[in-house]
Amino acid sequence: MKNPNRIFYFLLFSSFLSGCKPDDPIVSSEETFEINPNVEMIWSHEHGGQYSPAILSLLTEQYAVFVTLNDTTYSSKLLVIEKSTGDTQWCWDKELATIENVLFHDQKLYINSRGKGIICVDVNDGKTLWQWDDGVDLITNPVFFENKLYLAAHYGNSNRSCRITSLDPNSGNASIAYELIPSERGVNSNTLYSASYWRHPNGNLIAFYSSLVYPNNLPTPYSEFLAIDLTADTIFHNWGNYTKSSTPGSSVMVGDNVYFGGMTSATNEWKTGCINLASEKIKWDNRLSVTSPSYTEYFVVGNRVLMNSGNTVFINALDTGTGKLAWTNKSCGDNTGEYQHLNNIVWFKNGNGLFGLNPSTGAVKYHIHNYSLFEDLSKKQKLGWSVGEFSTFIIDEKTELFYAWTETHVMCFKIK
Repeated sequence: MKNPNRIFYFLLFSSFLSGCKPDDPIVSSEETFEINPNVEMIWSHEHGGQYSPAILSLLTEQYAVFVTLNDTTYSSKLLVIEKSTGDTQWCWDKELATIENVLFHDQKLYINSRGKGIICVDVNDGKTLWQWDDGVDLITNPVFFENKLYLAAHYGNSNRSCRITSLDPNSGNASIAYELIPSERGVNSNTLYSASYWRHPNGNLIAFYSSLVYPNNLPTPYSEFLAIDLTADTIFHNWGNYTKSSTPGSSVMVGDNVYFGGMTSATNEWKTGCINLASEKIKWDNRLSVTSPSYTEYFVVGNRVLMNSGNTVFINALDTGTGKLAWTNKSCGDNTGEYQHLNNIVWFKNGNGLFGLNPSTGAVKYHIHNYSLFEDLSKKQKLGWSVGEFSTFIIDEKTELFYAWTETHVMCFKIK
């Protein structure tokens, strides 16, 4: 159902933009929504709440993979679903410990399950091919790079050491690429987050991490930003406690630029920066006043760095070249930062459904509402109007199909 005032508000918004100075951040008008655009349902299956909310999703050529999490027992299940029909190919319902993330590579799924290490299974039947677990307590951010699986393995609940480890994807054989030993650094523990990998022009492999450090005899941790030369087995560059932060944020790499951030508790500011690894220099930084604890995800599309604001109700976007605030969207609700990109529209979800916005301006174009979805489906299958809240979704950019998990259904649809 289209908004009858859409054209009027669009002209009003265009007039507002024309009056902005080039350096003024744009506060987006959200009166141009197209609520529940023309959607073609490909298939939908009711799971009736049999499974917990899905927290993760990924796509292969043939399958959509969903991971659920029971927030009472903190155990996960994994379902592999045929993309063409929605039929379940297989389900891993062994109530694994919390699945942190899943990667796909060469017809295999690599499951990072807390307390169980990395489990490699055949994507077609779920058969376990190998498991790597050497007593690791926590694994953060496994990443495939140049046909190897790299991860940060943390050991021990106190005096935690960390090993950047590479695994052979076919056998699970491990080799330690670099080890951070807290006592050698004069700290109590060191936890690595937000991994990115980059091949230096000299041929060496560089790993970039944001890091949470607990110093000796001090109650408050701080964040630092490390680039580690895995080829030379040394720290390539340490930007230290650059953000004056006790909350390390996410980071994302595009080319040889890394966008990163952290919370400065003393001034209640979120500091975002851009590091160029080739020059080892910080290109820019930006301080934004915030009311939330962190920006949980960064997403770079075109010349914009999108940052969701944790538990508050806005999204900020910075210019990738200058770091200046490009726009703020204040009406999209408590979004999770689960961004997807399709045809120059960035999609994300919150408690009210799926939203699609223009990443250049922040203007919202689409809103697919949780509780008024797919009238044709509700009439044909007598499901009523409610399909429940979206818990996760993912877009296949090749086919332009959306795969989504809600409180009651798993579905595939397309926006016409």
